[in-house]
Amino acid sequence: MIILYHNNNKLVQVVRNGENLDFPQFSMATALVRLAENYPQDWLIWCSEEVASYLNCDNLEKIFHHYKIMASYTMAKQFYIPAAIGYVEESPFIKVNKQVSYPTWLMSADAGGIHASVVLKMGRLIPNGADFEYFLNSMAKLGMIAGLFCYSEPRLLTTINQERNTKITAGFFTLFRFVRQHYKKRWLLLLFLNLMLFEKRFPVAPFCYALFFKSRKKSH
Repeated sequence: MIILYHNNNKLVQVVRNGENLDFPQFSMATALVRLAENYPQDWLIWCSEEVASYLNCDNLEKIFHHYKIMASYTMAKQFYIPAAIGYVEESPFIKVNKQVSYPTWLMSADAGGIHASVVLKMGRLIPNGADFEYFLNSMAKLGMIAGLFCYSEPRLLTTINQERNTKITAGFFTLFRFVRQHYKKRWLLLLFLNLMLFEKRFPVAPFCYALFFKSRKKSH
């Protein structure tokens, strides 16, 4: 088992089986893919330094009991993908009960884990850029279609009641890009119209920006 500790998504320490691992200071997404390539049989656990003291290492083997599980947890009120995603998707997967283990593709960089073999399969579909939160949410969204079991898992942390106020959520540019890459193209227009009608917002630039991206579902 490998644990990647990060600070604002910048890799600061890698621990494998209780010993520090000398590893280049890649971005978190790149580090996750490189470690999966080097240790394809390992579980890869990520944890923000902000919640490192709460990481429940004793529960990890119970949580990740088979290879097709991806789980994460955040103590923040909001996930990285903002609530406006509800204008696009009305499934129960985005109405997360954070007090229990709950199926959802909404992932967090605060604490979580995935098996290296899954990263290797999904890595070819998802460019491992600088935005680790986007990378995780994209992997979960595409992975659920392919049979990956994704959860919000409070057992990852020893406490879930100390609320974080520093969580950064995606802006409209990122939200529209996510919708373009993971949903049918018509949902871009519906998202734009819903924001205009219900929130009196006119995100013309994010809408146009998203049109330059290709769907990731087509390459799945």
